[in-house]
Amino acid sequence: MKQAHEEGLRRQIAGFADTERGGWKVGLTSGGSRDAMGIGFRPFGHIAKDRIFESGVKISLNQVGDIGVENELCFLFGETVTADADRSQLQNCIEALRPGFELNERRLDGSASDSDRLADNLSQYGIVIGLPLTDFRDIELSELAVTLRCNESEVAQVSAKGHIDDHYDSLLALVRVLAKFDRRIEAGDHVITGAFARERVDEASTWRGDFSLGIGSVEVKFE
Repeated sequence: MKQAHEEGLRRQIAGFADTERGGWKVGLTSGGSRDAMGIGFRPFGHIAKDRIFESGVKISLNQVGDIGVENELCFLFGETVTADADRSQLQNCIEALRPGFELNERRLDGSASDSDRLADNLSQYGIVIGLPLTDFRDIELSELAVTLRCNESEVAQVSAKGHIDDHYDSLLALVRVLAKFDRRIEAGDHVITGAFARERVDEASTWRGDFSLGIGSVEVKFE
């Protein structure tokens, strides 16, 4: 890990009390952002407990900055993951899948360094999550496709294949990088694993993500 990246992540941790954390994000796993800070580098971001919203939430545009939505698959953990967990052990710690949105707030301009972006929590504002699916063990996530809609009009349809890292590989990458900072995925954490589609929110609107394979839907309304 580059020294600047380590510095940025340490600054992020220093600015965020663990008691306020409700989960994690894995960064730079999909699309054009994959490997943006170096081949194979998958940084983390914190998700605040009070910014985990249930599907259908209404958010005032007056209370957020330059906000955007990204459809992401969310994993709810029922058990804490050890630093040396393998793929099977990690999967056994997962309680449910939830369809989700990540809400990203642009707080830095284009001149910001990688270190500053990591310290800024990778633009994380919060997440919106749909109903949990506990019967997911036989789902092949590489076959997942997500449709993004705004005010009932289709904006994008994106498939996992060729677009996003294997979700369990992303979770294992998170486990490994967290261990370098004496952190873990803990029981009760929600973890998001990368964007399918991403759009800025410029006006009052309702956004919905429909996840295939029976995973379900999630909705957020901006007023």
